[in-house]
Amino acid sequence: MNKTEEMIEIYGDMRAREARQEGELRGKVQTIEGLVGHDVPWSIIEAATGIDEDAFDRLQHHSTPATETRRAPTEPRLLGR
Repeated sequence: MNKTEEMIEIYGDMRAREARQEGELRGKVQTIEGLVGHDVPWSIIEAATGIDEDAFDRLQHHSTPATETRRAPTEPRLLGR
């Protein structure tokens, strides 16, 4: 394997790892949205996910379009307020 092929393989491995981490994070965001939608207290959400309310707000602010459409149903914009 030449240097270029090695670099391409390393880059592919890095992208796969990033995609896996992004998927795990997206899953946590979706889980939290569901818990928030069922009025689960933040102390329980944080204990279960390791993500507090401030971190969750930052994650939603930087969310991808896939998570953007799965917001908790308690949000005013989804309730028509």
